[in-house]
Amino acid sequence: MERGIQSLRELAVREMVYYDPDNAQLPADPDEVQCTRPMWQKFVRSAPSSYANSLAVIDWKSEEAPTVDEVAGRLRQYEESLSSSLVSAVEKLSQDVGQLKEDISDSPPVQTRIAAVRMRKSNGEWRLTVDYRGLNEVTPPMSAAVPDMLELQYELESKAAKWYATIDIANAFFSIPLAAECRPQFAFPWRGIQYTWNRLPQGWKHSPTISHGLIQTALEQGEAPEHLQYIDDTIVWGNSAEEVSEKGKKIIQILLQAGFAIK
Repeated sequence: MERGIQSLRELAVREMVYYDPDNAQLPADPDEVQCTRPMWQKFVRSAPSSYANSLAVIDWKSEEAPTVDEVAGRLRQYEESLSSSLVSAVEKLSQDVGQLKEDISDSPPVQTRIAAVRMRKSNGEWRLTVDYRGLNEVTPPMSAAVPDMLELQYELESKAAKWYATIDIANAFFSIPLAAECRPQFAFPWRGIQYTWNRLPQGWKHSPTISHGLIQTALEQGEAPEHLQYIDDTIVWGNSAEEVSEKGKKIIQILLQAGFAIK
């Protein structure tokens, strides 16, 4: 961390050396130089990952320009609040989802924040999520809807079959490409760089509905055997294991041909 802070001071010195003398004078002390957003982004993009990971956590408000010394104080407080296991987990997550993101330069229409959230699993895994509550509030409703779970349960009970099988799609949202013109609204900052998803993101209120509709269309066009579907889960039934197995294989084949992966 201290190495990173020192590098930020060196950048402040360069700002002082190349500053336009016709404008207001910069402070003589690098610690008193204002760390503007462009200056911060320039530093993060050029900083070695050994300390850029920690230095990139601050996200300035547009009207804010803290001094280098103030930034150093914030970073030291932040570093003390993190455990090494959390830092390692977040870094691994950013690598795992890297292929699903693209670098962008435009500002997002809605400010978002990124966070690592512990999954409620016995193995204590982490997953990367984006807070899209602000975007969800201004997103118009869709006429389509996900089926009611209670109604599906009643319909399934009415089948009175002896055998059942469920088919679960792996990462259904991330199997759906996102149109280029829709990507800027999902932008979020991470390590001082702004990203957006190139696949349907989790946390957006219409992702389940869109996912359900596309899977439903694939099953209908593939003439799937009788089934019930709820978003990325599909259930089939029958009076024998062989019957259910054949139906399941048919549905799996349809989904694979449509570009989905099965767990």
